Amino acid sequence: MYKITPSEFEDIRPIQTSPKWTPRYTTQIATSRNLVLEEMETCSHETNVYSDGSGIDRKIGAAAVMFKQGVETHTLRKLVGDECHHTVYEVEVVRLTLAAQLIASENLIEHVIIGADNQVAI
Repeated sequence: MYKITPSEFEDIRPIQTSPKWTPRYTTQIATSRNLVLEEMETCSHETNVYSDGSGIDRKIGAAAVMFKQGVETHTLRKLVGDECHHTVYEVEVVRLTLAAQLIASENLIEHVIIGADNQVAI
């Protein structure tokens, strides 16, 4: 009926962390679009990854693009499926996963900016 195949799913084991644990990354949510544009102009990070998810022609998909020193180096795209089975909210998380995959595929990245336009996904 639902066509679920358990072998197609990844097993993810939960991890335990101390209550004092803090992540090695920071998250910033700008208060306005103009502030984001100003910050991006002054940013000197070597690697930037931008991602987005959307629906078009009744299909839902996501993409992520990596720039190194202002030059596009890699792109990932994922068609999630029909809009009758998937939502744009679902694909917002998929796009961040694509961004993470791009970053994980690179060696020696110390600092990276991930540009996202959806606070719910963050």
